[in-house]
This record gives sequence, structure tokens and C-alpha cells, in this order.
Amino acid sequence: MPKHQVTCEDRAVEFKSEGFVVSGGILFCKYCNYRLDYRRKDSLQKHCQSEKHMTRKLGVKTESSLAMLEETLQNSKKVKDSKDEFILDTVEAFIKANIPVEKLDHPAIRAWLNKYVQGSGDLPSANRLRQHYIPAVGEKKRQEIQSELKDSDIFIFCDESTDKNGSCVFNILMRRSTFAPDAKTHLAASVVLDAANAANYANAVLDTLENYSIDRQRVVGIITNSATYMTECVGVVKGLIEGAHHVQCWAHKANSIGSVFEGELEELNTAIVKVKNAFLNTRKIKNKYAQFLSEKYPWSDPDMISLFPSPVCTRWNSWFKSVRYLANRIADVVDFFRSLDDGNAGVRFFHAASAETIQTVKVQAAYVSEICAPVMDLITFLEGSSYPTIHVLAGKLSDIEIKLRHLSEGVLNEVIMRECQMLLPKTQVSVQANLRAAAQSALEKLEQCQSQDPAKDIVEAIGALFDPRNAPKNRSAAQLVALQRNVPFLSKVQAQQFLEGHTIFLNAIKEQLKGEDCVEVDVQGILNGLKLSHRDYACAALRAIWIPCSNAASERSFLNYSLVVTDKRRRLTAANAETLTMVSFE
Repeated sequence: MPKHQVTCEDRAVEFKSEGFVVSGGILFCKYCNYRLDYRRKDSLQKHCQSEKHMTRKLGVKTESSLAMLEETLQNSKKVKDSKDEFILDTVEAFIKANIPVEKLDHPAIRAWLNKYVQGSGDLPSANRLRQHYIPAVGEKKRQEIQSELKDSDIFIFCDESTDKNGSCVFNILMRRSTFAPDAKTHLAASVVLDAANAANYANAVLDTLENYSIDRQRVVGIITNSATYMTECVGVVKGLIEGAHHVQCWAHKANSIGSVFEGELEELNTAIVKVKNAFLNTRKIKNKYAQFLSEKYPWSDPDMISLFPSPVCTRWNSWFKSVRYLANRIADVVDFFRSLDDGNAGVRFFHAASAETIQTVKVQAAYVSEICAPVMDLITFLEGSSYPTIHVLAGKLSDIEIKLRHLSEGVLNEVIMRECQMLLPKTQVSVQANLRAAAQSALEKLEQCQSQDPAKDIVEAIGALFDPRNAPKNRSAAQLVALQRNVPFLSKVQAQQFLEGHTIFLNAIKEQLKGEDCVEVDVQGILNGLKLSHRDYACAALRAIWIPCSNAASERSFLNYSLVVTDKRRRLTAANAETLTMVSFE
């Protein structure tokens, strides 16, 4: 017959004379107000023989039964609260670490907990945790978000994607409008929609505001990508929210400008695809390539042994990284593949490629490397969240525009010209024409992105006022006030206060620029200093330069969502998937 499993109730009956009772599924001693582990009889016997227990057992006989009952009830409530707190904290820790709660049902985990963690027997089954405690953790998180966003102006970040089940998932994030770098961006909702359209997106945003009891008029900005359906969504929302500004993600836009070269330079992109295919899912070839490089450069820097960075269409800058690699290492790649007899299509491509084709790829890679540096730097810069970005955005875009304009006019540096001269004259003419056309297309894309930007006036005005490179420009008071009117937050400051504060700000910028070793001007630090004498201007200016111009937070939330809803966890309910993503996002 199977061995009888001892329960709390069994122990309470067995040690009834010692004052052991059960409350809320917990065994405890009513004399000592002490929680006990019912599974270990020897520990129960040791407790009964302890001096503390025997003293209290004798002394309690003189107490009134009413006092004992009151103490027992209070102790029972404390134990129940302690039990719930332990379970909730455990579930929250597992969620933040992205550990499925069903792992708690594993016999090895249970045995380890029972041995080392007192009270771990209180943990219910994973099914019970999913049904009751995960929703409780989610509600706790929503209350924390609501408390932090209370009475604050907020920015909304939103984007959509497709999950493992093929469903449309719409993530909505919120952040307080502040000038502090430690302000958190919270994932407020992760909604599964039955159809991907602007109306559903707008309804999801409005419902989320209502669920968090946020006054619509406190929404000062909505940050999205530049897709048409997102623009339509914001149009619907702005119709119901007066004063909200639509800011499109410039990291997305910069990536789209760079992707023009991917479509225009066919030989280069074909080479990148072939190299990617040759290395894809082939550990053997990768190991051979690493060995090839280590033998070719035995005394070189370890960076020389780096593998080819395969491009990923959903990852910013990854194609540019592949181009940079080919620009520097194409000779190594060609030599390696030609040393192989493998039937891989990528390897066969380099076996068949002519010297002229390889040189064309080299020229195009060197050409794109020149323009990719400022684009990559801009994307990386905009991905950050611990510093303001919008006040220097216009200047960085201007730098890219100037470079593209020169390239479109055929202005090439010495390295590219030298590589071009190694081509046959006829090929050289066609390649240079192709390069100019690619630069022209990228320039047109940039101009299109700027002209269609709904926050164009805001970006230009903030850049004109706060980008250090514009400080030496002598603008009249009328020009400064005209710029002030285009800037959220700053437009509410009285004109006279604005002019006084901004004059002091510009003087401080000019003073820093006088230094011979000046590399970077601390705009935020100067404005923080001005809070002592011109608080209204300084606070409004700080909030203005902290207006987000990137939707990278939404991209990070979808990365987090993909770690939660995996191929092995497709049966998660939409509510629990939302809770897991919300809690683990931060």
C-alpha cells in the first residue's frame, strides 16, 4: 500500500496537547506564536522540549480564554498575510527573471526549496499560480504604474508586431514628461487585437488611458514609427486629445534612409546575402574560417579573427555592420571561400565571381562605409534613454544631408577613387554612376522623411534654440520668440522671462565653446544651473529637450515579449502574457 502522507491536520491532532493548531493551511504553535514545518517530526519535538515553549505553555494557563482567542486570530492573520506575501514575491521574482512558474512543480526544485527555504511548502501548484497569483502580480504592477504617472504629463509610445501565434500584438508604453534621466518607461498594456488597423489601435490607446485613470489632456506626445496606419491611429487619438503632439521615430527613419543603399547597390547586397548563406547554420565552415584567419594573422589583434556579422532585417544597423566587414575583409572572405570545395551556394558564388565583380563589391562597400558611419551613429544615439536627443537631431540630420549631397554630385574620397581606378574604364563609369544614383535616392528619402515629419517644426525649433552649434548665430528677439512658440512646454513661458533666461543660456554655451579642449557642451547641466535664477525658463527648456524622438522603447518591449511568448509557451492566455511582459520589461 502507498505510504500515507502526513498533513498539517495530522500533526495538529498528534501534538494537540502542545497547543499546535492549523490556520490557513499553516501549522503553528499558539503558545509561542511560531510557524512550524509539519513535515519534520523531530523539529516539532525539539520545539516542544525547548525552554521557551515550556515556559509559555505553563504561563498561558493563567491567561483568559478570550485573550488567547484574540491572539490566535491575530497570529493567524499575520501568518496568512506572510504566506501570501511570500507567494506573490516568489511569483514576481520568477516573472522578472523570465522563469516559467511551472518550473516550481519540478520535483528537483520542490526538493531543493523544502530543504533550504523555510515555508516553501506554502507554494501552490503552477496551475494555481497562473490562475490566481500571476493576475495579482499584474494588478500590483498596474497600481505602481498608475501611482507613478498620477498627475503628470505623459508621453505614449506605441507599436505593433506579430507574435508566435500569428496574432497582432499592440504594445502601449508610457513615460512621465520630466527632465530627469531616471524616469522609467513603463509597458502599460500589451493588447492582442483581432485586426490590425488604425481604429483598433486608437481604441486600445484610449482604453488604456481609461484603465489607468489618466486624463486625456495630460498626454503631451505620442511617439510611433512613420507607417501610414500609425499616422492614421494618432490622427484619431489627437481628435480626442487636445494638444497632443505626434512625434515619429527617427531611428526608424534613419534606418530606412540607410536601407536605400541595400536596394540600389545590387552587387554589394548580393555578396552580403551569399556570405550570410554560406555561414548560415554551418558551424563547421565558421570554425574553418576562424582557423583560416588565425593562421593568416598569427600575431595580429584578436579583432582580426572576428567572424562575419550576418545582417538581420529586423535589427537596425546590422546590414551596415556587414558592409563594414566586407569593406575591410573582402580579400579574406574571397580567399577562404575559394579554398573550399563545399557545394554551398554561397561558396560557389565566390568561386565563379570574376575579379571585376569582386572589385565592384569592394568599391561599393567602401562607398557605403563612408555614409554608414553618421547613420549608424545617429541610430545608436537615438536608441539611448539616459540623455536628451531631440535638441541635436536637426544638426545630425544636416550632417548626413551634406554628405549625401556631395556623394550624389560625384565627390569621392581618395580611398574610393583609388579603388575605382582598379576597375576597367567602362565598368568604372557605370559603377560611379550607380554610386551617385544611390546617394541621390538616399538624399531624396531623407528629404521625404523630413518633409512628412509631423513634428518637423518642433524638431527644428528645439535644435535652433538648444543645439550648441547654433549658439553663435545672432538671432533677434522676434526670431527667438517665433521659435519659442513652436516648442511644447516652452511656449507657456512669458516672452520676457524666456528671452532673459535664453540669453544667459547662450552666453554660457559660448563661454564653454571658447575652450580649446571643448569636445562636448553640457546643455543639460547649464539648464539645471539656471533653475536657481530662471526656474520657469529652465524647467520648461529641460522638458523640451527631453521630448523623445525615438520609439526604441517599443522595440525593446517586443524583444521582451518574444522572450515570454515562445514556441514552448503558446498556450499562455493573453492576460497572463501581458502581465509577464509588463513585469519583466523593467
